[in-house]
Amino acid sequence: MTLQELYQQYLPLPSQPASPHILWSGLNGSARAVALRRWVEQNDSTTIIVMHDEDEAQYMFADLEALGTPFLFYFPCSHRRQRKDESGCVERTKALTALSGDKNVCVVTFPKALDEPVVKKEYLQGNRLHVRVGEQYAVSDLGDKLNKLGFNRVDFVYEPGQYALRGGIVDIYSYNNDDPYRLDFFGDDLDSCRTFDIETQLSKQKIDEVDIVGQTEAEEDLLSFSSYLEGKAIRWVSDDWTCIREMADWYQLIKESDTIEIRAKSTFPGAEEVTYHTEPQPVFHKDFSLLLNDLHRKMADGYQVYILADQKKQTDRLQAVMDDENEHSGELPIFFTAVDRTLHAGWVDKASRKACYTDHEIFERYHRVSLRSDNARRGKAVMTLRELNELRQGDYVVHTDHGIGQFGGLVTTTLNGKRQEMLRIVYRGGDTLFVSIHNLHRISKYKGREGSSPTLSRLGSGAWEKLRERTKDKVKDIARDLIRLYAQRKQEKGFAFLPDGYMQHELEAGFLYEDTPDQAKATQDVKRDMESPRPMDRLICGDVGFGKTEVAMRAAFKAATDGKQVAVLVPTTVLALQHYHSFKERMKNFPVSIDYLSRGKNAKETKDVLQRLADGKIDILIGTHKIVGKQVVWKDLGLLIIDEEQKLGVAVKDKLKTLRASVDVLTLTATPIPRTLQFSLLGARDMSIMTTPPPNRYPVQTEVIDYTDEDIIREAIEAELDRNGQVFVVNNRIEMLDRVERQLKRLCRPTRWKRGWRLS
Repeated sequence: MTLQELYQQYLPLPSQPASPHILWSGLNGSARAVALRRWVEQNDSTTIIVMHDEDEAQYMFADLEALGTPFLFYFPCSHRRQRKDESGCVERTKALTALSGDKNVCVVTFPKALDEPVVKKEYLQGNRLHVRVGEQYAVSDLGDKLNKLGFNRVDFVYEPGQYALRGGIVDIYSYNNDDPYRLDFFGDDLDSCRTFDIETQLSKQKIDEVDIVGQTEAEEDLLSFSSYLEGKAIRWVSDDWTCIREMADWYQLIKESDTIEIRAKSTFPGAEEVTYHTEPQPVFHKDFSLLLNDLHRKMADGYQVYILADQKKQTDRLQAVMDDENEHSGELPIFFTAVDRTLHAGWVDKASRKACYTDHEIFERYHRVSLRSDNARRGKAVMTLRELNELRQGDYVVHTDHGIGQFGGLVTTTLNGKRQEMLRIVYRGGDTLFVSIHNLHRISKYKGREGSSPTLSRLGSGAWEKLRERTKDKVKDIARDLIRLYAQRKQEKGFAFLPDGYMQHELEAGFLYEDTPDQAKATQDVKRDMESPRPMDRLICGDVGFGKTEVAMRAAFKAATDGKQVAVLVPTTVLALQHYHSFKERMKNFPVSIDYLSRGKNAKETKDVLQRLADGKIDILIGTHKIVGKQVVWKDLGLLIIDEEQKLGVAVKDKLKTLRASVDVLTLTATPIPRTLQFSLLGARDMSIMTTPPPNRYPVQTEVIDYTDEDIIREAIEAELDRNGQVFVVNNRIEMLDRVERQLKRLCRPTRWKRGWRLS
């Protein structure tokens, strides 16, 4: 079932009173968003939803968006200094542009954003450019207009506020759209207009006309957000109006307007109440017995159960658990309807006898939302385009067909009667090659040993082709040796693990976060290898924090529940202890024995661990090189997990050969050594690559500023602490620490220190 289908048949809106102040009581979880979605659909007015903080506003916006709310916008703070990305500015501009029009819209915001001044409506109207397909525009004049609107000219657009001119093609990243526009001119006639993806550069949607909005974050001549609401029929909605009371002007305005409160008791005297009969989703603490008992009661009481999840594999896991329960319990069978998209919080509606549960709440998984504009600008191509923009004349580049040359800048040439920009590459002897910007995929920046310059190739000499052929021959020789080496291993007979059982489904469903696509694929690859009679030898390569350890835990648990022992080899004592605590916490509700072995244990403790290991009383042993020593005896080793192999010494790797003969081997690394990577790339070892970052993982931003600019320091600290984050101030002189502490207290105490912030 889709979320839209669930919405259409669920929670009809009761008749609403004509009172200016309405209280909705008894709404819990995302039932609030469902009721608001129905309100927006049935009422002819602009709706402003004010949540009490930024996180709650984002959750409400994400729920309403998932439910298909029309003309929905999010209005955040501008974050002019705290964040270099333009997502806040884009969302604000989209909301203000929509409010300045004639249509009724729905805007989700929070008090801090509401109280921030905005540009005048006249400024917003005058800072835009309207273009229509079929009309005439001088391309040279278009560039001047874009400059006046605050756009910066670049070679390739990758963030709002940029434009690029390439012959008859103009790319513009407007502040009022998640994707950039590509205008294609034939002479001065606008032949076509479409949005395109900044990662693939491929077209997404054709459009006939577009409003291009420039920079709207002016430094002066600002007004209140309320100026955009004048003359409109407005209904204010909030989960708690007390968050506005400190903002006297806003509170008075809202008090005199039409309002809806979603809480137990109204702030305004005389408010008319509309009562719903919902309860929050029960808390199960990742305990399947509690979940099953609750569902049995729901079935007995005639409830229809819906489970909302973004990933089908989550509901498939739950279905497997329910099927097993229905087969063995002898009680009333449990049936649920899977919904293909989740909301922020589940609820139980007593009136309609429906229970809507979210998978992330069942397993206490952290649920984060990401805004559309954030996702639109996040991708591998952003960094690629930035690298291309950072190329300077004289930098070394490699063309796949012609070899190593030096970047000579961008030049404009005439091709088939059209002016186009091309890359100029200079080779040995001054020979020059011009490369169309449409063939950028054939060019890469040269990366070699620091401090040494490569030898430039000579065009037309054939030397580059000969070098490529010699390299191919060398690769074939290496491949032949590797194939011979790994053929011996493939002839070995290993242990074929059984398919996933009840406990495996329960462990994976209880993962705190949502699997990324690469993480899910790596898990499937590892399981397929383990269930094969051929010994596994797989490399999982992924950046720090991308979920490699979780994949290893699932593999270790699968081996342990099938009666095999697991060795987890790590390079350092600290990492061994860290993994020990992670494994223990992850599997604390399952009958799996876990211990660790390192120099952190004394002789008596080490002897006890070795004895229990030999007796088969330890299922998973985590340790440093000590676990491959001669005194370590395994009763039935089935899986070896190697973390950060590149940090292990040669002697340790030689000892590993005695363990690897017939056991499954899983190697985890963020930076594989060349030999390991070569084995995997040539197919001699299986490899899973994890390149997808977790949701809402932002790249590290580094800015160099003058430390005397105390306004920036104060705003940066307040922005981080407002989101319940932490701030670390590093100073390289001990004698300066007291002075830095006094400065921070002076900057923060007047407005924030009273809130209980601590300085350590």
